[in-house]
Amino acid sequence: MNERRHYSRRLALKDHITMADVNQYAESHGWVSIGVIKKNPDEGVFYEKKWQVREGISFHYIVDDFMGERYVMAVSQDSDADDELTGLSSGLDTWTMDEAILNFDASVYGADKERAVSLLGVISPLQPNQAIIERVGKAVRSKYPGVRQAAVWAMAYSKWSEYREELTALIDREADEQLIRDAEAVASTLEMDGDST
Repeated sequence: MNERRHYSRRLALKDHITMADVNQYAESHGWVSIGVIKKNPDEGVFYEKKWQVREGISFHYIVDDFMGERYVMAVSQDSDADDELTGLSSGLDTWTMDEAILNFDASVYGADKERAVSLLGVISPLQPNQAIIERVGKAVRSKYPGVRQAAVWAMAYSKWSEYREELTALIDREADEQLIRDAEAVASTLEMDGDST
């Protein structure tokens, strides 16, 4: 019996929230730990800890070394995983979309902008968001290669077809061969019909 699993959006944790905080939070809610996936960089596997919240819903803490963020998400047998996550994470300090957008707008230096655009990719909601699309689009046209690279991976995390035009333009003008290959790979994964669900 294979039931379809529905994944929520990702909520990035603020830097001051530790693994111990997440463990304590889960324990205080009576969630049962159902396992840990140890990171394996060679296989592209991130560290992940999972808790069973109740029948059909689990809560996941993930250390994403690729994007340099830690986030939580919910997995449900029902289609309301995103709604579930809102309630399940209400006591954890996570980045709101408005905060992540303001963080991007306020970042000036290359390294800060890289982190800001990566964060936008990680926290991208399930449906396309114009404010994020505009900022990631701006980042992919940055003079800094690291910011352009971060923008390509931010696009990969959301997989919105709205990014296809920006990726095509990047591929046409980019000199960095690796970045071109990455952009082509991401473009091939984007939704074809504009439906990002």
